[in-house]
Amino acid sequence: MSYFSNSLEKQIRAWGKATEFAAACGVNQGTISRLQNDKTSPDPDTLGRICSILSENEASELVYAYVQDAIPQDLRHLIHCEALGTSKKTRSPSPFKMLSRDKQEAFEKMAQLCLEDQALADLFLRMVERFSGSTK
Repeated sequence: MSYFSNSLEKQIRAWGKATEFAAACGVNQGTISRLQNDKTSPDPDTLGRICSILSENEASELVYAYVQDAIPQDLRHLIHCEALGTSKKTRSPSPFKMLSRDKQEAFEKMAQLCLEDQALADLFLRMVERFSGSTK
């Protein structure tokens, strides 16, 4: 399960039903299902619609998960990323919560800016790709 789909699933469970969640954010139920099941990644419009119904912290965690999925596996340790799927007894705290408060605030600001400006979001992802050596 990807970081994004895991985070989305958490938000949907907190909301109630996936159909209600989809209706509230104005996204087709089929799209929400494909996102939950790792069949697709959200486009910026869909990500923005989903985040629009979440609290600032919830939206930040979702965007953080989206960005984590864009970072190659071998570089994820640089942002203190923990593996998903650990047992409840050994479950690590959310990678977002592992960041210092200053870094959380900086990330929240960057996530908000990226949600508001697609060009900035594209630039940010290009920077991540360049840093990682990815050739997407």
